[in-house]
Amino acid sequence: MAKGHLFSSFHRHRIFSQRRSWPVWMVILIFLGVTAVLGVTIGFLVHFLAVRNVFYYQVDFHISGVTHNDSCENGASQASTDLNKNIETKMSDVFQNSSIYKEYINSQVIKLLSVG
Repeated sequence: MAKGHLFSSFHRHRIFSQRRSWPVWMVILIFLGVTAVLGVTIGFLVHFLAVRNVFYYQVDFHISGVTHNDSCENGASQASTDLNKNIETKMSDVFQNSSIYKEYINSQVIKLLSVG
């Protein structure tokens, strides 16, 4: 009988832990703050690590020692293709030997004009 009495008195006097909940507005504010910090951090990482700024420059220049004839003005001709490759190779060589070689990606001839 003594055992039953001790068990029932222990059962009656259980101690319940009290948990205090935060107000809803504070939970929402914390959530929005954490989300904003994560968004800004991810945005900066994407901007500085993944996005590469590409700049396009259009210039006109004269290359001495390059033979230009009337067949070069036809973009589909073999002479035009060969001349374009020659010019693009020369441009690539110039940039590869410059201080900005890490910034250089490619050169492309758009149009050939005869200087008269």
